[in-house]
Amino acid sequence: IGSVLKNLKAGNPILSRSLNVMSGEGNIAKALKEFSEKNQNLSIGSYPFQSNGKYGTNIVIRGQDANTLDQALSTLSKLFSRNTDEQ
Repeated sequence: IGSVLKNLKAGNPILSRSLNVMSGEGNIAKALKEFSEKNQNLSIGSYPFQSNGKYGTNIVIRGQDANTLDQALSTLSKLFSRNTDEQ
């Protein structure tokens, strides 16, 4: 492994931000798809969960620029600030 590692060049680190949305993944899919299409320089994933009988989605965004990630997180926070499921 040491002989391989010395020949590898490191790139820019991948950074991430996450947002917990208390709404099912299907309920936010359309808006998240539109956001993703406008932010193709970011990698965006959604991960559904259930906690105490309520559905939610963790949204994870990844990229190499911290400012871009922070702006994207702010946009997503505003987009989904009122998106909760009544159960």
